[in-house]
Amino acid sequence: GIDVKQVTIVVNFDLPVKQGEEPDYETYLHRIGRTGRFGKKGLAFNMIEVDELPSLMKIQDHFRKS
Repeated sequence: GIDVKQVTIVVNFDLPVKQGEEPDYETYLHRIGRTGRFGKKGLAFNMIEVDELPSLMKIQDHFRKS
């Protein structure tokens, strides 16, 4: 993939999911890890539909426990 050092915002237009609609935590982390690197701050936005809220909550809970 492309490695841009000055990415400050990542927008997820769809949440990464595995089969069965289970969130793909590794892919999510890889995506948002593109921002805020090299000691800089960054933002990640998730554009979701109401039916995706449970998946977003699972992602949030997963990374709070990590």
